[in-house]
Amino acid sequence: MSVQAACSEFHNFLKLLETFPIFCSRRGLESRPLNHPAAIGEDDVGHKSLGNMPLLVAILMCCSTSVLWAIGSITDILSPGSGIAQVEVTDRQVITTRQGMYDYLDGGAELYFDHGWETLVAVELKGQDSRQFRAEIYRVDTHQDALELLAAQQDMGDTSQVGDKSYYGSGMIVWVQGNFYARLWSWDVYDTVRQDVTALAMALANRLKEIQ
Repeated sequence: MSVQAACSEFHNFLKLLETFPIFCSRRGLESRPLNHPAAIGEDDVGHKSLGNMPLLVAILMCCSTSVLWAIGSITDILSPGSGIAQVEVTDRQVITTRQGMYDYLDGGAELYFDHGWETLVAVELKGQDSRQFRAEIYRVDTHQDALELLAAQQDMGDTSQVGDKSYYGSGMIVWVQGNFYARLWSWDVYDTVRQDVTALAMALANRLKEIQ
């Protein structure tokens, strides 16, 4: 479930809660305040009661689990200190708000919003001989959204064998894996840069495939 979908479901649940007292009154039940110690049973004057707390807790657990899965599953594989294809993650930035995207991209954020953007994980990586790389992984709503973001980069030149579809040009590779759109590039220019960024991108794509 996407972050937006989970939040939408949570909003719908909250709307449902607004009708909860009506539901109770129509069935001869007494709706108790959230902080009331009673749950289900009869009170001291024999009125049937149905506490709201168990229902609310169940709702929050369902919704929060979906949201945390959508965000946490990406960051788990790109935590600082972790290694991917003999390259170490040295720094990480996780962006989950629109304002964060505006600040990070400094222009161009609307393109991602138009394609159901959910989360961005940006990482700095250090390889052998202290070579520096950077990767940006954007989780969007659908596979088609990711492909449309990739289509804007098709003038980069060569196609590549990374993920579902990819392009390479000038030390950078962009690709799609499921509903992830990703970019990876080297800060350094050297003879084997294409081999290195391709190998690293393939390793990342395989990890992303595991959490789709």
